Amino acid sequence: AVSHYSATFTDVSGLDVGNDVRISGVQVGKVEDIRLDGRTAKVDFTALNAHPVYRNTIAAVRYQNLLGQRYVELVQP
Repeated sequence: AVSHYSATFTDVSGLDVGNDVRISGVQVGKVEDIRLDGRTAKVDFTALNAHPVYRNTIAAVRYQNLLGQRYVELVQP
């Protein structure tokens, strides 16, 4: 089962719907929607329930490869 989350970013260039969401390099979900909201972008994504996302979890957009594809990394503090 998966849960749905949203995060706000200042730069999502290269991030597309369908890109991975990962924790420690392991895919745990997918990007579902990206909407621009003024100077920021709101990204909706899923994550497996076995990998809970907390209020203080940090989400960052990272480079997946040299082609510029990107993914969302979730970091548990």
